[in-house]
Amino acid sequence: MALFLGAMLALRLRIHARTPLPSTQPLSWLGIGLLEDLAIAGFAAALLLALGRRTRRDGWTWTFFAAFVVLMVTAEVVWSEVLIFFGQLPSRDEILAGMNFTFARGTARGFALGATAGFLVVFAFLLWLAARRAKRAGRAWSTAPRLLSVAAIAAGASLLLPVSIHRRDTARGPAGALASIWAEPSGEPANAPSSVTGPGLDPTTIRSLSPSVPPRHYLASEFPLAHLPPHRSPSAPRAPAGVRPNLVFLLLESVRAEEVGAYGRNPPGVTPNLDRLAREGVLVEQAYSVGLQTTDAELAFWYGVLPNPQSSLMTENPDVRLTGLPEILRASGWRSFLWIHNGDQTFYRRDRFYRPRGFQMIDGRNFPRDDPRTGWGYSDRALARRAIEALDRAREPFAALTLTVSNHHPFHVPSDSKSQFPLLPGPRRGFLSFLGIDQRMGLQTAPMIQTVHYTDEAVGEFIRLASSRKWFRRTVFVIAGDHGLSIVPYQRKIETLPALTELRHRVPLIVYSPLLAPSRVAGPASQADLPETFLGFAGIDGPRSGTGRDLLDRDPIDPDLPVILWSAPGRLVTVVDRKRLYQASLSSPSSAAGTARLSDEVLIDSSSDPEGKHDRLAQEPEVAERFRRLARIYVDSYPGLLLSGRSGVPESLSPGAAR
Repeated sequence: MALFLGAMLALRLRIHARTPLPSTQPLSWLGIGLLEDLAIAGFAAALLLALGRRTRRDGWTWTFFAAFVVLMVTAEVVWSEVLIFFGQLPSRDEILAGMNFTFARGTARGFALGATAGFLVVFAFLLWLAARRAKRAGRAWSTAPRLLSVAAIAAGASLLLPVSIHRRDTARGPAGALASIWAEPSGEPANAPSSVTGPGLDPTTIRSLSPSVPPRHYLASEFPLAHLPPHRSPSAPRAPAGVRPNLVFLLLESVRAEEVGAYGRNPPGVTPNLDRLAREGVLVEQAYSVGLQTTDAELAFWYGVLPNPQSSLMTENPDVRLTGLPEILRASGWRSFLWIHNGDQTFYRRDRFYRPRGFQMIDGRNFPRDDPRTGWGYSDRALARRAIEALDRAREPFAALTLTVSNHHPFHVPSDSKSQFPLLPGPRRGFLSFLGIDQRMGLQTAPMIQTVHYTDEAVGEFIRLASSRKWFRRTVFVIAGDHGLSIVPYQRKIETLPALTELRHRVPLIVYSPLLAPSRVAGPASQADLPETFLGFAGIDGPRSGTGRDLLDRDPIDPDLPVILWSAPGRLVTVVDRKRLYQASLSSPSSAAGTARLSDEVLIDSSSDPEGKHDRLAQEPEVAERFRRLARIYVDSYPGLLLSGRSGVPESLSPGAAR
């Protein structure tokens, strides 16, 4: 038992050393985890010992218990990698996605399989030696009642430790953590009535998340976000008369603003191609990912949809009724819709979402086998070539989303890289300072920066190839990160949850086109603004939906317009404006018709306190209450609106209905 607890202690120390936000109460944090481990192992040992004595097969008792202990340690090894990767407890949707073979194949090397196997072999060997020594010394295991008592005491002590222990959730073992994750509410069928809207809450309050300047003309209370486009100012750029521009989304896997030079980040020179496109295009200075899953960004791009706090919409409700760019552009004469990826279209069940909506899907199965690849799929430069070939064959005007994959854990640069970003100097022990030694970066910082540089190289390749095509001069390219990561940045500490939220949600967002003059948009903005932006630029009138605004029309604008962000790991809802960041944890509703509870609130003045060290909830109660109300509306009203199919436009007013 002591050997088992020693192994679990070593693994928990590893988690504490490498997660972006370690507990500020490490002894209590370790105590919770070890007591839980002792309770589980003690109950298992007592049960096996009792069965062995009853069946008179004591020899088998040790075998089964040893196998159980090795299984527990193996589960903890895998779980430690999950916590290190996500930085928090993952959501149920992320765990389900992780069961996909693509995920296992793509991340296996990140688990350091050789080191893990070696650790388990050594542990099993020591366990065997300990058993032989105990047998030779004539010491039998403790009695079942004694083990049961120890387990009960350990379980009670783990429950009695203070609930307020910082990061208590990450101290738990995989069994307890998975049980709590699985208790989260799941998505309802798309035709189900809204059961998550708060009691007495008017559904039209969801309009508070939309711009109020310029005013919108809303069309129906049953579809509270359906509206006609507001009048665009004469200074807003427009497509030339008679031109229906092509639209290409370049969605960059895990590329965050932190490493992009156009956003003034360190180290310099990582993203020369993105920096050039930012100078020659429209750079959104303060841009956010709406969620932390790639599918959240895809839904925001195409439909202006915010993440569903209750479930993954694309994965669990792929046939939900939505109104967005695919429907509006098709009714306006756009002829081709493509989804292009160098990975697997079945990951997150995307094929069930896109194919019924008329998309041609191109994934790794359509790539030549001799194209370079990594664990997650073919290389991003191979993607650039295949995407250009697909767009050459598409009928204009077309709309396409091209999704990269190379900048993904475990961060291996593909073999077709033209230029390797130099390895950065500095210690790589993780996020902690040890004996006062400042850590400049984490274990995965340098490899990630190298793959970001490679993805930037692929973006440059894509634009270079596209610029030689005839369709280039009438195409709008939107280049953005899908979300950030919890990996520590270069030469900067992340010490608070709001700072981690900024790191994971701040993404590059660039609109580049021969049809657009260079400019800058202050923000804040999110990926959900892109449908409204493109429809305004293309001059398409008619009913549409969503909470986004036209980023190219900056006169007039709502200076207090918030941006809503959702983080499934940790169940965090964040409201951001130009100066403030409000954040709260969302608990599960107590009943099907109940409301979820907001807790652990924090309000930060992000303009003067970007690291989020000073909570201003008490000093600014009116601001806090305004943000709290917006968060409440989002978590109470939005899920039901989405899942009931009422987030779009009424069928009688939908694009093409008159035809």
